[in-house]
Amino acid sequence: MLPSLGDRMRWPLALTLLLAACDPVVADGAGADGADDPPDVGQTDGADGTDGADGTDGADGADGTDDSGGDTAQEGFEVTADTATILGHAQECAVKLGRVPGFSCRTDGIAVPITVGGSELPDSEYRNRMSCDKPAMLTGECLPWSKVGWVQGETYSGAPDPDVDWVFTCRRDSVEGGPDGGVYNDIAMIGHRRSTGETCFFQSFPYTLVERAPSPLELPEDTPDGHPTAEEFW
Repeated sequence: MLPSLGDRMRWPLALTLLLAACDPVVADGAGADGADDPPDVGQTDGADGTDGADGTDGADGADGTDDSGGDTAQEGFEVTADTATILGHAQECAVKLGRVPGFSCRTDGIAVPITVGGSELPDSEYRNRMSCDKPAMLTGECLPWSKVGWVQGETYSGAPDPDVDWVFTCRRDSVEGGPDGGVYNDIAMIGHRRSTGETCFFQSFPYTLVERAPSPLELPEDTPDGHPTAEEFW
């Protein structure tokens, strides 16, 4: 569920996560034999630091690495697809962060205000490459109607997970089409677990109307007709 427009406390967090240089999902340490211990996907660490098979996260083995606080595997999620694909990467993220959401650039989030002299302009007065009070840090331009949004993290069962935030941005590069009919050229989504710092990134450059940004976990057969699949979109 998206917050109300009056809930301003979460937007600084959203903008911070979108602009920060975050670390990727963190794997466990090396085992006793010096080999890298692969990321946990809901399995117990054994005596040599490798993963066991009872489906719960345990302490690291004889290598002495402290695993406390680092394993936050979401029970029910597992990696079944090739991790070089969007689905496989999304499944890796879900193991650590829970459900990976989808959203709509046109209806979700809030528009980033573009002001001139401290005031927003009537829609008809915005122009490409105009000057404004606070140009975009990414491009240096002043284009209205880009969106930023926040989605509460959820567990496998759909329960809220207040430790996880998902934030997204939908950037415009032209005023053509107005506030409701424009093309989004740059879409990004970041998921972040506050307690551990585990973080996932997704990016798209659609250059089209974005009625629906699908969850990267979505299977092709679940995609509505006329919309891109997750693999096509992300």
